Amino acid sequence: MLGIGMAGTYVLIARERIPGPGWRSGLIFVQIPGALQLFAVLPMTGHGIGGIRISEATPFLAWTLNAVYGIVMGAVVDKLFDQAGRSRALT
Repeated sequence: MLGIGMAGTYVLIARERIPGPGWRSGLIFVQIPGALQLFAVLPMTGHGIGGIRISEATPFLAWTLNAVYGIVMGAVVDKLFDQAGRSRALT
């Protein structure tokens, strides 16, 4: 559900406001929820900043997975909007 919510927020709010190709704007967009996850959600659940109590690799893996999600989401959304005949205003 969070991934769908992030994609919906990206389409409704951030897609037209972040310039550049879809993959890059998606990557930039996911940095905010990714930072919230690393510095708020994981510490509140007792896993330490970045989830360091889970594993030393957790911060890197969490950022990497968020980055991959953002790149794929941005590229797919951009492709879907291009196929629908609506181009980005800021490209």
